Amino acid sequence: MIGEIKYQAIWAKVYILLGVLFGLLFIFAGIMLEDYTIILNVIAAAIVIYYGYFMLNNPSANYSEKEIKVFGIFGSVRKHYKFENVDAIKIRNNRLYLNGKKLQLSPWMVDQQDWQRLLAFFNEEEALLGELEG
Repeated sequence: MIGEIKYQAIWAKVYILLGVLFGLLFIFAGIMLEDYTIILNVIAAAIVIYYGYFMLNNPSANYSEKEIKVFGIFGSVRKHYKFENVDAIKIRNNRLYLNGKKLQLSPWMVDQQDWQRLLAFFNEEEALLGELEG
């Protein structure tokens, strides 16, 4: 793979923070109410924490000249787009299209620098402008 797109770190940290806060809230509520069936809610909070940790350490997608792989929640390949060359990918309104169909890869959850590198990779004019400016 030539490049990878990571998740935005802020989203991952929000998941971790919310998981910790809700986990503590559930634990304290369970102790105060002497209701230990709250453990299921604590497990749910742990899953949210794990998801945030996963987002910090794993890419959202990988791309190369002939394919884009979009990963799911626990690292499995959710979508695998194959094409002949980079000219098959079109960019409209900051989104990627293959054969007129929008790819399931959204810019709002991913690192913006990684997203700009991806757009530049599939748009030669933008890549050349970036090299001239940088």
